[in-house]
Amino acid sequence: TGHRKNLPDVRTFTREEAQDTLKRLNVWRKKFLQERGTRFVFPSDEIYLLAGEPLPVYGDGKQMRDYAHVYDHCTGIETVLLRGNIGEVYNVGTGREMTNLEMVDIVLDTLGKSHDLVKHVTDRPGHDARYAIDAGKIARELGWRPAESFGSGLLRTVRWYLDNEAWWRPMKA
Repeated sequence: TGHRKNLPDVRTFTREEAQDTLKRLNVWRKKFLQERGTRFVFPSDEIYLLAGEPLPVYGDGKQMRDYAHVYDHCTGIETVLLRGNIGEVYNVGTGREMTNLEMVDIVLDTLGKSHDLVKHVTDRPGHDARYAIDAGKIARELGWRPAESFGSGLLRTVRWYLDNEAWWRPMKA
């Protein structure tokens, strides 16, 4: 065990304990597609836009979300695992809320695409109007704050998709 002596004491969590301990919202990153039938606004939708296809937006698109870059989400989880207290709940979020439609507009503008590509579709039954959290506790008690600015994270993600069409194009076939 000598090779482990400099590693922090990492607690083991069951799936249920981890779900109770960590709350996550919408995470956007490169290489993120549809998961378990749930559509996230970004960046799987970026593939629709890069392919020139209409972008489906549920209902009026006014559902409020707190978007976090995957780097920030992962460092938040790491912070909780290394410094959090068992049984406590830590919300990982940025405090930067916007509607799904606002996010779509920003992505369209960043890609230089027409807003005519937005296609409103029937809203899902029971679709949450807002995911609201207070991430103040993780900042106060554990010192964690998001490191990635919204603008820089978005631009890096868009640039990745533009530079890696060979990766995403086959998924549209």
